[in-house]
Amino acid sequence: MMDLKTLFVLVGAAAVLSAQYSAKTPDTVINNHTLTAQEKLTFIQTYGVPPAPGRFWYDPASGLWGVEGSAPYGMLRPGHNYGQLSSRASNGNTGVFINGREINLVEAMFYYRLFGRVIPGRYWLNGATGMMGFEGSALPVVNLYAAYAQRFGSRGGASSNIGINGYAATDGAGGALINDGVNGPVWTPN
Repeated sequence: MMDLKTLFVLVGAAAVLSAQYSAKTPDTVINNHTLTAQEKLTFIQTYGVPPAPGRFWYDPASGLWGVEGSAPYGMLRPGHNYGQLSSRASNGNTGVFINGREINLVEAMFYYRLFGRVIPGRYWLNGATGMMGFEGSALPVVNLYAAYAQRFGSRGGASSNIGINGYAATDGAGGALINDGVNGPVWTPN
């Protein structure tokens, strides 16, 4: 069991590390929210790497994130509180909104390759489950992760079950969707 003296030493060391880290690291801004030193440390504890400096958007419902004004770059765990996501976060111009963010042409092409068409409208995406549906209805219409694994898992890539509810799939063009069954899905575009 940890004694009080050891606890104070550990808390003091964490405070010093926090101050040193925040002093040496440029700002990371997500959804117009500058991450605090504590949020940066929590990010490191969660993902094993520090957050990159720069300006980013993040969708807390899906976990999708990207550089401000661009398509998604990948996924984090859903549920972080990094400020309000703007409908213009990825500079969308397609008439397709996912969790309130208008997607851009690059992202629309991903959905076109996956489903064979893109229908303008408003949709929700739950990043924890992959379920997707029409805004205003709780009823899902598709599981995005399963559709991705089915569509691209055998064409130029590999699909394998890597854990309970886990899978990996590639689209043959450099994009990949990986779900280890523990940390949730991570999508890296081509």
